[in-house]
Amino acid sequence: MTRTSFRGLVTACGLIIAGVSSAAPQPNILLILVDDLGYNDLGCYAYPGDLASAGQSAPSPYPEKAAFAAPNQAIAMVDGKRVSLTPHLDRLAAQGVKFTDYHAPATVCSPSRLGLMTGRMPARFGLGGIISEKKKDPAGLPSREITLAEALKGSGYATAAFGKWHLGNDKIHEPTNHGFDHYWPATGERATELERLTQQVIAFIQENRNGPFFAYFAPHQPHHPNVPHPDFAGSSTKLLGPRSYMKGNESDKTQTSSKSDFHDVVHELDFRIGQLLKRIDELGLTENTIVIFTSDNGPWTGQTQAKEGKPGIIGTGYPYRGGKFEYWEGSSRVPAIIRYPKEIPAGVVTDAPASGLDWFVTLTKRGGGTIPADRKLDGFDLWPFLTKLPGTASPRPYIAHERGKNVLAVSNGRFKQFENRLVNLRTDFTEVVDVQSDNANVSTEMSRQLAEANASLAAEKLKLEPAAPQEILLAIGSGRYLDVANGSPSAFTISLSSAPSANLIVQLRQRSGTSAISVSPASLTFTKTNWKTPQTVTVTTTGTSESFSVFEVKTLDSMPIKELFIRANLNAK
Repeated sequence: MTRTSFRGLVTACGLIIAGVSSAAPQPNILLILVDDLGYNDLGCYAYPGDLASAGQSAPSPYPEKAAFAAPNQAIAMVDGKRVSLTPHLDRLAAQGVKFTDYHAPATVCSPSRLGLMTGRMPARFGLGGIISEKKKDPAGLPSREITLAEALKGSGYATAAFGKWHLGNDKIHEPTNHGFDHYWPATGERATELERLTQQVIAFIQENRNGPFFAYFAPHQPHHPNVPHPDFAGSSTKLLGPRSYMKGNESDKTQTSSKSDFHDVVHELDFRIGQLLKRIDELGLTENTIVIFTSDNGPWTGQTQAKEGKPGIIGTGYPYRGGKFEYWEGSSRVPAIIRYPKEIPAGVVTDAPASGLDWFVTLTKRGGGTIPADRKLDGFDLWPFLTKLPGTASPRPYIAHERGKNVLAVSNGRFKQFENRLVNLRTDFTEVVDVQSDNANVSTEMSRQLAEANASLAAEKLKLEPAAPQEILLAIGSGRYLDVANGSPSAFTISLSSAPSANLIVQLRQRSGTSAISVSPASLTFTKTNWKTPQTVTVTTTGTSESFSVFEVKTLDSMPIKELFIRANLNAK
């Protein structure tokens, strides 16, 4: 296991960080983000496991607010053999690095996904809750933000998102306006949805097997309500037998149940991921494909039926306390696995701190992209750390626990500093016993980090972006893609979807990619009379090799945005 030393926060801001050298091949990337999976919900994470081997002893199951699975419910001894509900994910962990102190960017869906996509704390945007589809919330991911997909698209990646987006309901907030070539959404057909999405991911990977590709697979599962595919209904009980649950309503008593839709869906989820990994193997892509598996937050302990004591509804972050919407360790500490056989060692378990905020910087750099210099980032480049494991320290000094407005606590794997107390995470799983008096120097340093993190948030008051009534229309090659022969000009046109109330300026600005591609003019003016008349923009290239760029097309007030993907192709005629 690796352990990290204590250091102050270094924010990756104001820097232009070049990607890896051109000699290093661009890896394919499969990022799997599941929903509401707790720390103790996989066989390879089930307690006692790694925590026990690290000398940590767990408490009795917490009498929390909801009925959740008691420890070790993803594994069981059957006929003298250890059987796991998640053999494919267990194998993935054995083939790469498993984190035991990895935290989702937030403890609820939308802010967690915002942090992962941008590498910026959701509190910078004031987002502490979900962007509701049912309530048709008009706000969403701001067009000014550069997403992981955009950064990778600028270095030539084919990109696609599958499943849950949860970052806005308006057209300008859709994944295809934030760097993704394609989007296959979740439709709510829970029994067959996971099977469908898995096949769509496989089809995308097959189509783009010559790479590089970035596939973002974000299924709803195992978020309640859990409806397993008919092939998996009752499968977890058949495999492992009945399971033990807390009774709920803050009772410390347990109950036994032979039915668990939650565990059936976890079983199916593992099977579908196994199908994905098998196809990657069959295509010969394993060595050059980064596979990351993690969860957006901990278990939903506040779910109504679980609170009433109904078993089989949610999982558990055991031995850590808390769940979704809260700020305990079990709220954000979730499973995280990364595999890349070419550069990352296999079979490593690390307790070094890491965050979902780190993937933006880490994957952008390893994919050959450029880190934006015009904004504060809260992520760190984990790649040098990962490739030198074991025996190296994470670049991340602490985890910031926040709820949309401010940072409530910081932790470093051993200690966690709240505003009014310091707790020892290795001995106090309740997170209430104050040990400041015995660790004054630690508390002083971590209190400084807590204040520093909040000062950084206070200095930047960002907002989400509202829906836009106007839409920019692009008339271009295929969708929003333009292939241009190197050294030869090409063109596309722009118009508006409706008449503006006043003169409207549409700007074109490069977001990522090569400077060998340029567009002219850089802005167009539309009036009440010419709004539907297409205006021409000319694209020229000066490079001598194939290159790729992402341009943003937006109105002067930053809305709405369209992305324009341009490739200078040596073979284009």
